[in-house]
Amino acid sequence: MSARRLALDTDEQLLTVHEIGHGIVNVALGLAVASVTVDLRDGTGATLLAVEIGEDSPRELQAAYQVSALAGYEAEVLWAAQHGGRASKRGSAIDFQHFREARRGGRLWESDARARARKILRQQWNQVERLVPILAERGRLSPSELRAPKRWWS
Repeated sequence: MSARRLALDTDEQLLTVHEIGHGIVNVALGLAVASVTVDLRDGTGATLLAVEIGEDSPRELQAAYQVSALAGYEAEVLWAAQHGGRASKRGSAIDFQHFREARRGGRLWESDARARARKILRQQWNQVERLVPILAERGRLSPSELRAPKRWWS
């Protein structure tokens, strides 16, 4: 772990990785991200989409939103398993509420949405690890920073 990561306490790490999880999964699913922010002074964070998703949205878009709603919590679970701490469903209550609201029009069960988010996060875990200190230090990420870097052989 780098010195910059060690400077963060566990709650700050989890908040930061939570928002990065939302952002990376949103981008991977083709949802346009407007911004990813955290304020470590007051322990708040937000990942805002550039589009609004409602009951009249296509099913695929609703399903993607369901997965992205639970991606923050799944990122916390993965981070805690590697770095310590404990993911909090209480801290992710608004995300689970958004999932349930989208569930009315979507077709995914919670376990399916979490599994899909977890798969994407595992595939892009190096990106999560790289972005944690950047988001913690700056308090924001641009949408372009959430895309996985291209490999030199692709």
